[in-house]
Amino acid sequence: MAGTKAARPKTALSNRRFRSQICPPFSVSAVGVDTCSFAWRPKDPDLWAMLKWSAANGKVPTEVALQGWPPTQPHKEGEQHQCRPTRRGGFAIAPSIHSTNFLFWPRHQLVVAEGRLAAMDANDKDDHTLASAELLPPVASKIAKAFEVVASPAIGLLQQAPVAVRRMDQAAELRFEDPADGLAVLAAVAQVTSPRLKTVAWRNESRTETVSFIARSGRVVSRLYDKGAEVTAKGGNGDPPGRRLRWETQTRWEKAKQRSPVVVTSDDPAATWLKGFKQCSTVAEGLTVAPSRDIERSILASVEAGKLAVSAAERLLSTLSITRLRGEGWWSDHDAAKTGQRRRAEFHKHGFVVADDLVEPIELGEIVTALADAWSRPTEQAEPTRAERRTKRKQGSKSVTAQIGRSAA
Repeated sequence: MAGTKAARPKTALSNRRFRSQICPPFSVSAVGVDTCSFAWRPKDPDLWAMLKWSAANGKVPTEVALQGWPPTQPHKEGEQHQCRPTRRGGFAIAPSIHSTNFLFWPRHQLVVAEGRLAAMDANDKDDHTLASAELLPPVASKIAKAFEVVASPAIGLLQQAPVAVRRMDQAAELRFEDPADGLAVLAAVAQVTSPRLKTVAWRNESRTETVSFIARSGRVVSRLYDKGAEVTAKGGNGDPPGRRLRWETQTRWEKAKQRSPVVVTSDDPAATWLKGFKQCSTVAEGLTVAPSRDIERSILASVEAGKLAVSAAERLLSTLSITRLRGEGWWSDHDAAKTGQRRRAEFHKHGFVVADDLVEPIELGEIVTALADAWSRPTEQAEPTRAERRTKRKQGSKSVTAQIGRSAA
């Protein structure tokens, strides 16, 4: 089956003529599923006899090693899959099978497969593209068959067991003409604070590479990260830092709520993504992240335009000066922590966030709107696969031939 790649929106394009005039040029180049995790809970005793033997012996039996059961012939070099302990009594199989990481827990009779959906479909660990959610059912079947090629005593046993989706990471990809603009957007998003979520930024060589929004439970709700830098860090040929960013939401289902790939695909993937995205983007949508000097000018301009009271402007400007000269801890040092919190909240209320490491102001609303709109568009805008293009060419050829025949008659 030909793989179905992620949708590639063609209309979510930005330029310098935005109404804000302070949003860098960007495009939303793709939306789709990145990483996913499947779970099987087979009850067949033969499968678990094989997996328990693997856990005890540190290796997975393959067909060349079998002389009856259990296997007695040693593995040949290059044909052996190791089996090593992992978290909570589980075991991981290495190397990966069909570009998929397999794990199993004998005590819970659970087999798990994890990896990037596009890479699992193509059996190419270097495939970092986003894939359509429609690939979930065929990929689950494909990797179950691949597992059974390695674990030959389990032929048909995993495929017969029900499969569920444990985790699905969905993303929308931003591309910037100038990589410096992408780095600036990452730095700007790192300043966004969302209610009930903790904002955590990871930096490398003074540049922001990942911004995560984390719930109190420790679960990552969504994150914006530099995909090019990630690929390069893993030894691949990635884009320059800042060129390609991904805003990702991570959905995990508890055992009782896990559903089959067919059901997950039939649901609305866009709604699943937007649910996690909006927890953070609602705050970011109305914010202008800028250096202090630009915010000072914006505050004065708002007063002169009649949009902001003089008293409010005075409070904002004094807060800005104190923060720049003494830091945000100044209020706490003078037993006025709640006053400092109110002053910072007032900044957000008026849509200002200070980021003195930025060169120019950035308005995040345009980016947030483009990302939301890209996922809201129908999936018919997905780029056709090679098989679909070939079928379309054949249909067109038949139509032309029929038309010529009618004309001749």
